[in-house]
Amino acid sequence: MDLETFNALPNRSAVADLTSCCSSPSWAQRLASSRPFDAFDELIRCADQALAELDEDEVDAALAGHPRIGQHPGHASSRREQVGVTTADAQVLAALTRANRDYETRFVSA
Repeated sequence: MDLETFNALPNRSAVADLTSCCSSPSWAQRLASSRPFDAFDELIRCADQALAELDEDEVDAALAGHPRIGQHPGHASSRREQVGVTTADAQVLAALTRANRDYETRFVSA
């Protein structure tokens, strides 16, 4: 979608499209409410700033909306990110599952 089309979307549609990229409702609402953007770089700067200002609960919501590497993604953006593992064999998927678990034990549970 181009910037002009994004700027013209109804608020509800813009928020829905944005949450397919980042599952934080407040981030999506802030970006949708900041339209219209004159340039793509302006949209990116606003998105970065809104992301940096999320509280811990919103960061958790943003991360919870995306599957772990190797899991089946629901959003189109996640499917693009994980295209390399869609054809991985069971051994690779098992290794990714272990690595995800180890990472979460080390960093999320701390």
